[in-house]
Amino acid sequence: MILGMVEILAEALVFAEKSGLGTDKLKEYIELFFPNSPISAYCGRMLSGDYAPVPPKRPGFQIDLARKDCKHAMDIAAASGTRLEVTEIMDKHLARAKEIGGDNMDIRYQKFGSR
Repeated sequence: MILGMVEILAEALVFAEKSGLGTDKLKEYIELFFPNSPISAYCGRMLSGDYAPVPPKRPGFQIDLARKDCKHAMDIAAASGTRLEVTEIMDKHLARAKEIGGDNMDIRYQKFGSR
């Protein structure tokens, strides 16, 4: 569920940035409608630009671990005859973000994978 929220939020931030709406306006909207919520907190973190801590410090939720969770969820879904399409997209975007940013990235960097 958290990975799906991050995917949807990343898409909204990229849309706001590229459409000219502006990420500041989207952040205001999110904080107004979802105050003190994980989506509001992740929005601020994604806009902070702090995606890769300096080693030996580790990211809050490393891309490789998020991809492992995506794969596990997709395997369970497949075994039960269903698909998790948002998770599939998230996994693709995480793979792209890792290509761009390397190994020590937080899932917040996924925003760049969805561009």
